Amino acid sequence: MADWAVRNAAALQVKYIIWYGRIHYAGGSGWQYYCNSALTSAQCANATPGDVATLQHLDHVHISVHH
Repeated sequence: MADWAVRNAAALQVKYIIWYGRIHYAGGSGWQYYCNSALTSAQCANATPGDVATLQHLDHVHISVHH
């Protein structure tokens, strides 16, 4: 799903995609490290099942689009 959204970002008017602790900005330079601002760097590096995994988007793809 995340790769499909990257490939179709222009048509979908995607701003950014977050998946598995990485973020991809449309028109950017590829995938970059992502750590949710509500977490410490240690929590991001050692995400466990539950809230931390969800905040790090390990269990779902987050797609933000322009309105």
